[in-house]
Amino acid sequence: NSFPASVLMENKSFIYDGNLHSLMVTGLPESTQVTYENNGHINAGSYLVTAKLKHPNYGYAELTATLTINKAKAIISAEDIQTFTYDGSVKNVKATLNHNETDLIYTPKGYINAGVHIITVTAPESKNYTEVSKQITLKIEKAEAIISAEDIQTFTYDGSVKNVKATLNHNETDLIYTPKGYTNAGVHIITVTAPESKNYAEVSKQITLKIEKAEAIISAEDIQTFTYDGSVKNVKATLNHNETDLIYSPQQGYIEEGIYNITIMADESPNYLSSSKNVKLIITNNSLGVDDLTVENEEIKIAPNPVSTTLKMIFSKSPVKKEAIKIYDLMGRLILETHTVSGEKIKEIDFTGYYSGVYILKYKNKVFKIIRE
Repeated sequence: NSFPASVLMENKSFIYDGNLHSLMVTGLPESTQVTYENNGHINAGSYLVTAKLKHPNYGYAELTATLTINKAKAIISAEDIQTFTYDGSVKNVKATLNHNETDLIYTPKGYINAGVHIITVTAPESKNYTEVSKQITLKIEKAEAIISAEDIQTFTYDGSVKNVKATLNHNETDLIYTPKGYTNAGVHIITVTAPESKNYAEVSKQITLKIEKAEAIISAEDIQTFTYDGSVKNVKATLNHNETDLIYSPQQGYIEEGIYNITIMADESPNYLSSSKNVKLIITNNSLGVDDLTVENEEIKIAPNPVSTTLKMIFSKSPVKKEAIKIYDLMGRLILETHTVSGEKIKEIDFTGYYSGVYILKYKNKVFKIIRE
């Protein structure tokens, strides 16, 4: 007898999931022994399975059917848009695959420069998984451009163009200075700009350029000495710039003997500070303290006159006795009294402690005018 028609082993399909899949005979009578050949598979593929049946009443039979394990769907997981900021390095998208039978392939592999780029990520068909691909947007944003500079930059006027100094954190473009610079003293605003470039955003920075006024220098001798000759005498002075004229107070022009205190001034100008200087104008009689003098047949020479440190009274004949030497200021105040020593040829008088001006030296019955520089 044959096995009943209800005894079947049907074709069956599965999807790969890493587990063991098999076929089974259904409708078997009791006491049937079944032996399977080529049954039980994990990996994707098509397998012909044979079932051999043995029963005491039905004898032997053999059934065949196809076991099919279809490949599973490969899945690429990734964010559709992946954003980075330009830093000069290669940027790649990130993705994962739901199996490890193959590696992901990125086409192209990556980008450096700013922009919006499309990357195709592919996993080729493998033993148990289908092929899959996914397009991902790689967005590389432009980096921040940074201008580094001191907010206030100070110079002193010297007639040359002054400009601020600044640096940029990249070399894709040059800095633009508007305006390019200034010469004259004042507080000026310079706008420094870096235009947008391939990988950097536009940036600008305002910097204060401060040009301070230069020092005005009045050059003049502190004491200017002239010999009386009836003509007008003026002090001499120069200024280190020509933006203003020198002012003299009192005004220039002296004829008579005397000591005149004069203030020389330069007003503040567009590029120079104000300045002032005090000088002395001394007009002295040529006959005083210069020529040799005779006092009671005693030849005396007083030198130097004008004097700055030590005044010397040089005697051709040594004094025979102690004589008084008195020095007065122009107010008539006695400021020094000393004496000659019998037999001395030179009498030294220290003038270093006196102010510049005219002093009166009295010796015996004579009066001498001494100029202290």
